[in-house]
Amino acid sequence: MSFRIHAAGTGGFRHQRNWTDEGDVYDLASAMSLAASTSGGVRGVATEYGTSRVLGLTDATSDSPVQRATRTVGTLTCMHTLNDAFTLALAERSRMQIAVTAQSPSSMPFFPDVGGHLRYTYDSRDNFYDFMCDLTPKLEAANLNRFTVLCALAEAFALWPHHGTRGIAMLVVQLTGT
Repeated sequence: MSFRIHAAGTGGFRHQRNWTDEGDVYDLASAMSLAASTSGGVRGVATEYGTSRVLGLTDATSDSPVQRATRTVGTLTCMHTLNDAFTLALAERSRMQIAVTAQSPSSMPFFPDVGGHLRYTYDSRDNFYDFMCDLTPKLEAANLNRFTVLCALAEAFALWPHHGTRGIAMLVVQLTGT
């Protein structure tokens, strides 16, 4: 599942980017592996790929031990990067307001999107733990609690401090799953 991030903040800050989630990488890796090992052109690759997906014979899966370990390392790395970016942003400002909206399409047709919204004012007494305690349930509700989303948030926070403001700084982030 891929997603899109759009961030806007005080000081004229604008940032948007489309991200591909790690699940899409497994599908691509399986298709590339089959393409390298299959003869018969495009039709042969399509047939082999479809058969292997139905039978569950793919090499790269999201639940293999190596992939779970890789995802865990990615999560820890992105959490550390997001912690650094959040702490730096808070250190440069005495107060900041953050609004994060996370939403994904519902799995049921004709149902509204799922997700949540966070709006909070942080000051120098708050820390990254408070931010993640507020944010995690919103990401989970939108099925966006993955390391690639954390990396996207870290990137937005890291770019945001370069735009100086006076008073309360504001950042609005919209995460949309596709």
